[in-house]
Amino acid sequence: EKIITDFQEQINVKKIKVSFKTSGDIPVINMDKDRISSVIRTLLGNAIIYSPEGGEIEIFIKNEGENTRFSIKDNGIGISKNDSPYIFSKFFRSHQATLTETEGLGLSLFLIKSMVEKHEGEMGFESEGENTGSRFWFILPNNL
Repeated sequence: EKIITDFQEQINVKKIKVSFKTSGDIPVINMDKDRISSVIRTLLGNAIIYSPEGGEIEIFIKNEGENTRFSIKDNGIGISKNDSPYIFSKFFRSHQATLTETEGLGLSLFLIKSMVEKHEGEMGFESEGENTGSRFWFILPNNL
């Protein structure tokens, strides 16, 4: 909720509707708060950048027993099937991303995936292709 508040100006400028939901009792997870906050900030920032004006972003946190899942879904530019295998590669930027947002080195997704994996977690995404939006997610074990 704090991170959403930090992005409120950008959310308001693009008139994006953001919803935040949880499911189940969300446990306290032993983690590096700064690094996982950085993961969430990167995912939310990307969702805002690549969403259209008036778009929608859904943030969801769910307790899955031994793990907690965080996901962020947008209705933005999506990821093509050709780009999907490379999305977490160092220095990779999708063709659609370079057309939408010209700045960036293609490091943020590579770095945050590494942070999640250092927490013994897993990270991935789903997208049906260009202009279909995407859902990025990560899972952290509840008992590190």
